[in-house]
Amino acid sequence: MPLVSQTHKKVRSYPKSSKWRKDKRRPWTTKEDENMRKLVEEHGTKQWTIIAEKLNEHFPNATRTGKQCRERWHNHLNPGINKENWTLEEEITLFSMHAKFGNKWAEISNYLAGRTDNSIKNHFYSTLRKQYRLVKGIDSTKDQLKKHSSQLAGNVLIGLKKKLKKRDELEFTKSQEDFFDCFPAMPCSPPDFDENFSYRECEFLVLGHQIDLPPQIDNIVYEEAPMEFTWLESSEFPEEVFLMPLNTPENQTKFNH
Repeated sequence: MPLVSQTHKKVRSYPKSSKWRKDKRRPWTTKEDENMRKLVEEHGTKQWTIIAEKLNEHFPNATRTGKQCRERWHNHLNPGINKENWTLEEEITLFSMHAKFGNKWAEISNYLAGRTDNSIKNHFYSTLRKQYRLVKGIDSTKDQLKKHSSQLAGNVLIGLKKKLKKRDELEFTKSQEDFFDCFPAMPCSPPDFDENFSYRECEFLVLGHQIDLPPQIDNIVYEEAPMEFTWLESSEFPEEVFLMPLNTPENQTKFNH
């Protein structure tokens, strides 16, 4: 039986040293962050290579690169970053823009002030995983999430819009209730007027149902009409004045409020 020679293909590999991995995963310290803020204030947000060099002079064991410094600033240290909980409007914007641009997180970030590319991507996939768990009852794998990404994102957007509509309806109902609660119940008859107050020289506009007029007013003709009551506040009148018409020729076409 002939011998079959087997050839082994050599694959060139470039193993990373344990020191490189340790430096790459090294967490940022509070002192590094403080020094980074001072360096950015001094050199701006463009000279990341210089910032990394100066940072490594203060912390030689850290060996930070310019890319690491840039990502640390834009994702964590920039004071303009919005780290608050996502609002319903922001989530709708995120999924609406994703339907338009796809996974272009930098493009989407232009529509979400204060949200970084990284936080936008993380929130998007975190929401998709919750939606998958809600539909399937199990956690998704990376491949499953990628396969059903479009469908899940569409369902999330529909749910968010329904939630916004329901919230707006509740807020409108609450605002209506608060508005009408500001008004006390209207009296069935006008208040008592100051007996010494003369209405002869006044001109009034009448709105209201049929009422019992004060006895001191004579020669007034009024009609019953299903209209609202109106009250005026004036330094020339008592504290509350019930508006009534005066049946005089000169006042039939002229009203003074």
